[in-house]
Amino acid sequence: MTKRLDLRVDFAFKSLFGTHGNESILAAFLNAPLRFPDEKKIQTDQLLNPHFNKENQEDIDSKMISKLTGLTIEEVEKLRYQ
Repeated sequence: MTKRLDLRVDFAFKSLFGTHGNESILAAFLNAPLRFPDEKKIQTDQLLNPHFNKENQEDIDSKMISKLTGLTIEEVEKLRYQ
């Protein structure tokens, strides 16, 4: 019998998508629903510390998305609030 991880469990999700060496899996997972044009798709990159200051969460998210996609922060904000 094959056992599978339930990715709805935080630990399992982080183990798969947040482990160094699995960056390409994370990029594919993020690109699937975002549907950016090919030149804007998230490429494999380094994983950053996932523990952010909650006061600036929206700014950090926009900056991180901007870095990963190559979009400007303004473009990210525009997409985010459409």
